[in-house]
Amino acid sequence: MLSLGRLRRALQPVVLRYWLKPRTQKLVQTRVEGMKLEVFPGVFHPRYFGSSSILARFVGSIPLREKSFLEVGCGTGIVALCAARAGASVTAVDINPEAARCTIANAARNGLRIDVQISDVFSAIEDSCFDVIAWNPPFLSGTPTSFAEGAFYGGNDFDVIRKFAKEVEHHLNQDGVAYTILSGDIEIDRVETIFRENGLRVSQALAKRWGLGETMIVLCARR
Repeated sequence: MLSLGRLRRALQPVVLRYWLKPRTQKLVQTRVEGMKLEVFPGVFHPRYFGSSSILARFVGSIPLREKSFLEVGCGTGIVALCAARAGASVTAVDINPEAARCTIANAARNGLRIDVQISDVFSAIEDSCFDVIAWNPPFLSGTPTSFAEGAFYGGNDFDVIRKFAKEVEHHLNQDGVAYTILSGDIEIDRVETIFRENGLRVSQALAKRWGLGETMIVLCARR
């Protein structure tokens, strides 16, 4: 019997190619978590999929005042914006230069201060450490052919997540925590194992259902 999760995974390439791609070729405006956002061409739209808005709301609900915060793969910057609004000192990075520009524009649009850099995961961070790191990684299997596809496809064996898990410990303060949002349609237990193999303690901080019955899971990783 074909489960809803398998059906969604089977339809993802079709949705991305024939429905989403034409909608990412122009600048559009939207609103998420009370923030007015511009979505630049080629940048992950935070309303088409539940991961960004769920992670943004989660981040906005945790105590962040006077803490250092890093968003990896910032896209429109909505998660970083919610962290800044909560009182954190925020850095946001993305490998996509257009995503970095988009986050800068949205921070200005909402009157918030964020340090934005172009970075392949932690490549531009050097030895900086943070109290909280959050990211919405590419977790679909496949090799991206553009920056836009890089928001969805993370290699054939969670390659981008493996890179993050290997390096994140070196960018967390002593009591720091890293939050990763994933679809329950993928092998969550394998991702948890990847983090544990890199010496991190892992737990599930949130499970939230959204459209089409998909459940998004927020993993919490600590040193």
